[in-house]
Amino acid sequence: MSSKLNKTNIAVIIAAAGKASRINRNINKTLLKIENKTVLEHSIEAFLKYNQVKQIIVTYNDNDLNEYQYLIDGIKQKYSFHKINLIEGGEKRSESVLKAIKNLEEEYDYLMIHDAARPFMPSWVFDKFLKEIKEKEEAIIPYVTVQDTTIYDMKAIDRELLMRIQTPQCFSKRVVLKIADLLENSEVVYKDESTALLTLRERIDFVKSSEFLNKITYPRDYIVAKEMYKLFKKLEYKYSKDKEEFEKKDENKENDI
Repeated sequence: MSSKLNKTNIAVIIAAAGKASRINRNINKTLLKIENKTVLEHSIEAFLKYNQVKQIIVTYNDNDLNEYQYLIDGIKQKYSFHKINLIEGGEKRSESVLKAIKNLEEEYDYLMIHDAARPFMPSWVFDKFLKEIKEKEEAIIPYVTVQDTTIYDMKAIDRELLMRIQTPQCFSKRVVLKIADLLENSEVVYKDESTALLTLRERIDFVKSSEFLNKITYPRDYIVAKEMYKLFKKLEYKYSKDKEEFEKKDENKENDI
């Protein structure tokens, strides 16, 4: 990896202020555990493997502040990484993201915005982001393909035309400022930053992602995530040992998950 890329300053916002009502649990889904770590801990620690990440902001709602603060204090001590800050979120995701953007330190080159409810960040996906950053792409959006037959308005849609969008979504500072301006001045509620980009007509570079980055929304998702974690750890180990061979298999869809 080039020394110039190693000097790239990446900021991260982790959107964790949602109420998580669809999970049907008495606690926020980000506080559910997968192998002795909360979903939130998995989400934060995934970024701390990379020296390009210089600051992290986590949004929260009032109900979870004490638990979040306790977990983040532990992460700071474990990794000796102290630029992790909590910012109270808004009623909607877009409001939370805007508040977090306004609280970023000035010095950053790229911003990654990630859903806390996506606890597994494959190293091979993050490395794709770094390659795109090296190529000076300014809006990098991860996606997975759609496998099922899809019907809308009683018409079948060609699934080859469809993408399921995930996070983290990565933007240059120039694009971040345009997104922030749009979020602040528009009455439209944007579900995530990729939909804001469509309004802004910014060029988007889509990168193939992984099913490991699926979001925990319903109880079944949590059950699946706990089982997937075993395979996730296995593939992470394989990737760390031989990236070139792993990427070759990925191109041949042997690691298409």
